[in-house]
Amino acid sequence: MTSVKVTLDTPIPLTWIRLVVKDTAELNNNNIILSYQENGTDTFVPCENIKVAKVSDKILDMVCETKNTVEGIMLQGPVVNNLCSLYISKGRNIALKQPATQSTKYLPFFASNAVDGRLDKPNNIESQAATCSHTDVGLRGWWKVTFPRPVKIAMFFLYNRRSYDHENILQNIMYAFAKIPQAICCGERLMNFELTVLSEDTREPVFNYTDPQKIARDVYTVVPPTIISDAREVKIEAARDRDILTLCEVKVFGEVSCPRGWFGLACENQCNCVNQTGCFVHSGRCTSGCAVGYTGEDCKSSEFHVGLTELSD
Repeated sequence: MTSVKVTLDTPIPLTWIRLVVKDTAELNNNNIILSYQENGTDTFVPCENIKVAKVSDKILDMVCETKNTVEGIMLQGPVVNNLCSLYISKGRNIALKQPATQSTKYLPFFASNAVDGRLDKPNNIESQAATCSHTDVGLRGWWKVTFPRPVKIAMFFLYNRRSYDHENILQNIMYAFAKIPQAICCGERLMNFELTVLSEDTREPVFNYTDPQKIARDVYTVVPPTIISDAREVKIEAARDRDILTLCEVKVFGEVSCPRGWFGLACENQCNCVNQTGCFVHSGRCTSGCAVGYTGEDCKSSEFHVGLTELSD
């Protein structure tokens, strides 16, 4: 059987993939076998309970949720010979614009700045006030994001103060003595942080991680050994000997657990699927097609609305 294997540079959660083919006749999910290789193993396991949604005559989305991160996937079947491209999603940033708080306020460095989705953090320290979080002196600093619903978490990305340049110590010292506004500052405040994930039911820790690095990093990547389920809160604390904590962006990749018939980061959107079947929680795309009166990839466009608009004119 014809097959194609993809080896990933970094283990990721396998949430969904998109296939684009050149021959519409081959875009049949009965002709496709999707398997994955869990991190640390040598074998490929076929996806169970796979969900499929046809986006167009040449595009197919497939959802395959795994308990652990994967380091490779394999496609088998006639579709491989007509494959134009393959997109593999590692999930989405479920922390984006979610409620965030911090231990103390150092205005105007608000906690919400760390989940605003901006990665274009300026080097100018004054400008960073609008894009980074920052705690005040005194108590041990902490920052946390709370999810409106239980979530699954697969990996974390923590973005440090970009003005910090640990490879140019001499320049750092010169800027500091000259009191230049663009002075290199503060990257060490994130070193040796502690990251904790609290559960949905008991709010007890279900995952803990302490940064072992001896120098500051621009970006910290944390990948748990298994996907964390039913998480409700992520808390980041400064090292035990520090009171100030700064974060310019926190990305939490995973997925939300929505009731059947709903989708979105907060499960705030209703699926518009035929026979009221479920849809993909990340996009609202229906596995069985759109309900009567709705069109589009996410079945949001209302044919009824268009008809009424034309009639009123």
